[in-house]
Amino acid sequence: MVRETRDETHRDSATIGSEPAPGVALLFSDGPRCACASLADGRVRIGRDDPLGATLTDEKLSRHHAEVTIRRDAFVVRDLGSRNGTSVDGELVRGEVTVRAGAVVRAGGTVLVVCDDVRPLLERPVSVADGVVRGPATARVLDLAARAEEPLAIVGETGAGKEVAARAFHGGRGPFVAINCATIQEALAERVLFGAKRGAFSGANADVEGLVQSAHGGVLFLDEVCELALAVQAKLLRVIETKEVVAIGANASRKVDVRFCLAAQNDLRARVDAGQFRQDLFFRVRSHAAIPPLRERREEIPFLVARELGGRGRVAHPKLVEACLLRPWPGNVRELLAEIGRAAEATEERVVRAEHLSEGAGSAPAPRRSAGPGREEIARALQAASGNISAAARALGMHRTQLKRAMQKYDV
Repeated sequence: MVRETRDETHRDSATIGSEPAPGVALLFSDGPRCACASLADGRVRIGRDDPLGATLTDEKLSRHHAEVTIRRDAFVVRDLGSRNGTSVDGELVRGEVTVRAGAVVRAGGTVLVVCDDVRPLLERPVSVADGVVRGPATARVLDLAARAEEPLAIVGETGAGKEVAARAFHGGRGPFVAINCATIQEALAERVLFGAKRGAFSGANADVEGLVQSAHGGVLFLDEVCELALAVQAKLLRVIETKEVVAIGANASRKVDVRFCLAAQNDLRARVDAGQFRQDLFFRVRSHAAIPPLRERREEIPFLVARELGGRGRVAHPKLVEACLLRPWPGNVRELLAEIGRAAEATEERVVRAEHLSEGAGSAPAPRRSAGPGREEIARALQAASGNISAAARALGMHRTQLKRAMQKYDV
């Protein structure tokens, strides 16, 4: 069961300031959690006696299990002689290891992430409301969308949650009509959007209401709006400006009360420069919101995994959460939830484990003309990651096991 977590967040007044506050974020321990501790004193201990402000019942966690320190702007993770060991980015720690921000630490069955700034999570921890997981970044976007003027443009990668932001913009007022413009045949776009009168063309045996008319009193969400032909975009702009729509074959316009929400995967200014989005329509947009990819809001991943599995009567193993945190998920939330659903179907066990994930799930697909990164690219990635294989794999858009095989192939 996914639950609200605001009361579990440990607040350290010394960390809430104008400067970044390095620290550790607890994200999973017998379920998704959200609690933080700053490294204001240079050290954070992890264990049942050092619970980061949360109540921990993880039986695999020692009383004093591990510690994270900061030395010369680098983080050091050290196992404190724990019973069940400490892993960093999926690799067992022997003594201590130097890591970068973003490293995933598993102490027993408790999973944490080393952060270069815990202030966002201290100020606004992860919460779940109305089935929506809200980390700090998502909450900011949803707040912005809820207050936005119309029309609103939302930019974000596929599967990142643009429709969730559009529904925040909608606010439950009137109908919410959504369409992916990439699915509309170009020849039918005007009829689909604006409707048509009987007899307007061959086969038009009855009046057809367009999506604009269907959204009267509410919101029309046009995802992948840049896929509309420029001529159709011009007619859309007129509807936005006049709040009137003329169906194909109609002699008069019809007043409509519709708020418009437009969405695209890429920056709209760049799409204007590429000739794919009308400049006048771009200038008409009053509010802009950018939803970050899931790899930039990893604190949401344990909650998303728990939500998907909870609906199936399953729970996550700590190593499953660890594995999900280590993958870049180019398909974002949509890909993660689909893969977790597939993993649950792959086993009859109540506990879904890391080995139930597909090997390539959550990783960027290999380029069509290449078998993967070459020796020099791998070497550069490893050097940039200070030899950390998991961090280098994330930078290359690969899973750790894929990178290991490539390293063996090229003898890196």
